[in-house]
Amino acid sequence: MYGAQDPGNWQSFLKRQDNAGLPIMEAKSKFLQEQMNFDSLVNFATQAQTNTGGIAQNPLESLVYGGSLNDTIGGFTSTIVATFTSPVTALFDPQITVTNGQQGGGSSDAIVYSYSTGTGTNALTFTYTQAANPTNTGAVAANVLSSTGSNAELVGAGGALTTPNDATAATYDNPAYTTNGSGTGAEFEVVVSDTDSITLLENALTSSITVNTTNGFVGSYSSTPLVSTTGVGTGATVDVTITASLGVGIIQAVTAGSGYAIGDQLTIAQGTLGSGIITTGVTQADFTSFSGGSGGTAGTYTGVVPTGGTGTGVAFTIVANRDNGSTIVASTITNSGVALTGATPDATSGVLNLTDFGYAGAGTGTTGTITSDGAGIISEVVIVDTGSGYSATDTLPITPALLNGLAGTPFGGGVTGGAAIYNFDNTNILVEVVSATVDTRGVNYSLGDALTFALADIGNPGSDFILTDLLASGQSESTAVTIVLDALDLADGIDSITVTKEGTLYIPGEVITFANGALGALSTGGSIAVQAVSLTGDVLRTPISFTYPITASGEAAINNVSDNRPVQIQGALPDVSATAIA
Repeated sequence: MYGAQDPGNWQSFLKRQDNAGLPIMEAKSKFLQEQMNFDSLVNFATQAQTNTGGIAQNPLESLVYGGSLNDTIGGFTSTIVATFTSPVTALFDPQITVTNGQQGGGSSDAIVYSYSTGTGTNALTFTYTQAANPTNTGAVAANVLSSTGSNAELVGAGGALTTPNDATAATYDNPAYTTNGSGTGAEFEVVVSDTDSITLLENALTSSITVNTTNGFVGSYSSTPLVSTTGVGTGATVDVTITASLGVGIIQAVTAGSGYAIGDQLTIAQGTLGSGIITTGVTQADFTSFSGGSGGTAGTYTGVVPTGGTGTGVAFTIVANRDNGSTIVASTITNSGVALTGATPDATSGVLNLTDFGYAGAGTGTTGTITSDGAGIISEVVIVDTGSGYSATDTLPITPALLNGLAGTPFGGGVTGGAAIYNFDNTNILVEVVSATVDTRGVNYSLGDALTFALADIGNPGSDFILTDLLASGQSESTAVTIVLDALDLADGIDSITVTKEGTLYIPGEVITFANGALGALSTGGSIAVQAVSLTGDVLRTPISFTYPITASGEAAINNVSDNRPVQIQGALPDVSATAIA
């Protein structure tokens, strides 16, 4: 009734959903408050029959908060709805004044809700609006550090903790501190432990590596998590530098974490220090196929960076020449041996396979014709259809017997002379890519990636050279790193921070930094960032009062519609607490 509820008996109160899990003393305090509010409303209902101004004819049924006091920094709007049995008329801007307990440092002990809407109905709405207040010092505020007795830990309330360097394990009462805000007056108890944080010293963890990565990618890796495989430590992150030797060169702790102990085993997971790596020594064999790159200038091209694929950083050495495996082109092969004479002048053979000319090399797929000049001398072999697998050192050892035995005897069967040696040369054999080998590793490549090498980078061949579909054999990822903590890896760090004196004027995000030497003679730094949940807010509470001007005729500002007699508001509201939002 009237916005409050009967808490019932103690046992049923504890089983209520909103009370489950509350500490026993907090639950008791809440039970007593609800019981007091309910009793107050019962008394109000009893007294209402004797109140003047017509309340017996039109009693107040409820007072209910609407909106919330949930942003004392950005501003908020809160309402109270007063509901009567019958409609009422509001005159001359009536107001409801609510008591502010000022637990959160608000500047006013009374908050005035002004009438806004509802005249002529049985529900009148009263509104209080508070403007933005960046310093959190408005009439309603939440700028007091929370403390439950002497055991309210900011760390447990979600405060962002930075542990100091070179602290000394001990309990410190009210250590000196500074703040980047306006907060003042708070005092703390800080407990420093010697087994709860990884040292912030550079290289300290590096010496504790028992298994280094064998395939990490050279570079720096920020905020890399350390995973405990033994022990209960959590939260540590490190910056890692991989050197040219492919192993971890430097580990520097970034986030100290907590719960660590000597002998704990930590790991940097496989792949964390580089995945999708194309490793040094990868060749064409590590791709499904390769194509293009024919023609151009023979040579060895180093540091060639391809395009395509999902990764970066890989570079190849490309070798292009006329070694075995190259392509013969349509061209003329001239005689460098003893001339063949006695042939029918100006005759040309049919299209023949090179094996018909006595070719015994590795090339295949090529045909050509033999031609005699006007004097009956065999002067040239003309390649008609190209093939592959040829070398610039290949030869055609054509003999008189071979020519005289050709079907149809195109040269008359009277060819004589010694064996002619027809030599291939650079005009007959294309320059082609014969090897592509990784000399600088890349990272973040994926299986199936195709890499393209630009013409200008590999001697300007007739087409790009393309490696197609990277195989698993050409890809790797960093192996895991194992670290076993020793005494040098553990530092004395903050275990808990307890508010022993609340102070005022704090805002969310404000950083409290402990003075150098405050947590041990050699300590530096260490801080706690205030979170919104770490701040206590003002509590608006009963009793309330209702203010209504008097008309010239002596009637009150809120009147019954039916009989024009004044209505008085008395009653109680449940407590409502303000909240700061960062």
